[in-house]
Amino acid sequence: MAAKPDLRPPKGLAAYPVDVGAGDLYRDAAPDVAPAWQQAARGLLALREEAGVAVQELVGRQILDLGMSFRLTGEDEERDWPLSPMPLIVGAQEWAQVERGLVQRARLLEAVVDDIYGEGSLVADGHLPAALIAGSRYFARSMVGVAPRSGPHIHVYAVDLARGPRGQWRVLGDRLRLANGIGYALENRLALSRVTGGLLTEMRARRVAQFFSDLRGGIARECQRENPRIALLTPGRFNQSYPEQAHLARYLGFPLVEGRDLTVSDDRLYVRTIAGPKRVDALWRWIDTNALDPLRFDARSAIGVPDLFEALERGSVTLANWPGVEVLEAPAFAAFMPRLFSVLLGEEPILPNVATWWCGQPREAQDVAARLDELMITPAFGARVDGLPEGRPLAGRGLDKDQRAHLLAAMARRPVDYCGQEIVTLSTTPALIDDVFVPRAFTVRAFVARNAAGNGP
Repeated sequence: MAAKPDLRPPKGLAAYPVDVGAGDLYRDAAPDVAPAWQQAARGLLALREEAGVAVQELVGRQILDLGMSFRLTGEDEERDWPLSPMPLIVGAQEWAQVERGLVQRARLLEAVVDDIYGEGSLVADGHLPAALIAGSRYFARSMVGVAPRSGPHIHVYAVDLARGPRGQWRVLGDRLRLANGIGYALENRLALSRVTGGLLTEMRARRVAQFFSDLRGGIARECQRENPRIALLTPGRFNQSYPEQAHLARYLGFPLVEGRDLTVSDDRLYVRTIAGPKRVDALWRWIDTNALDPLRFDARSAIGVPDLFEALERGSVTLANWPGVEVLEAPAFAAFMPRLFSVLLGEEPILPNVATWWCGQPREAQDVAARLDELMITPAFGARVDGLPEGRPLAGRGLDKDQRAHLLAAMARRPVDYCGQEIVTLSTTPALIDDVFVPRAFTVRAFVARNAAGNGP
């Protein structure tokens, strides 16, 4: 028999259970969640003793049963989804504040994208540089002046969050192109619920079913028919997150369709079935804007739907999200978010983003170069740039002499391609690994969706 999980605190770390059996609390946990941490640890320990095998093995079996897998870029084989049995616990009051911040941010993003493709007053009034928009690879020029007939540009999006050692939350980045991970969040809950029985219910964990019901209702709200047919548009089974998309479609009752399954006739969208064409009222797209319609965007696209743009323009089909919203994903936008909260909402951000400086402005470019050792350097528009291999952010202090000189020279040649960001120190959470609770730094991907009343999340 394997040894019992080691619940003693690692040296130098006070936020981990000391002796769960004795009922001690997490020393750094807030009073309202400390009992929940203890309850979760006790429950996993009891499960281990009852089953006689590692809890990770039990979770692994559920992962296989659910078909939870993913594929990395360049790989042909799928990998099993990694899942720690120990949940991250956030108190209801703390999460309510985070939730308010997410809703506030969603309101701001909607207002910004509406202006970018509409009046353009933010650029005209000097609140946003034109190069910030035109420089993004996701800016859809053909969508300027084309807005949804009714309803919003953004129905659902993902946002990456970090919590510092003192408990403060920050936004690391917005993901409006694809809400990657939303299906895994659902599958994670299903897997843990099956393994741990009633543990999550006993801890009064919030149910996720209502969120997905709201998501469906929010998309259906904009459709013309009372019982609309909503489909999930996938790039195909070779896409990295295809298993996630397939699981979402099954759970929500959406047909899973590819571009070749769809056709536009008389400005209406139809899906081909063995019983003949059936009208589609809305699409939840999981493909890039440029691939949506080869007649309007990229003519090389083999996964889009010819004439889909015409159906969108006539208002006969709802699209979540609207083409071009992913322009706001550019890390450079974070440098202007504090100002935009004030200009567009007249409010201070509840969830501030990581401090960011866009080098497309001379003064900021000088400051970033001077503080290189204190900052993360990241591509301003998410694309690969000189000095940042594979387009990934790098900590300036981790560069050797030659790398530093090369990056500074590249930044001097094309400063608009770079941003400096503060280095975030992450708080940690316990993870159960090899029957031992160990600390792991963490980030959270949260999801925001409009409900049937048009509100979110």
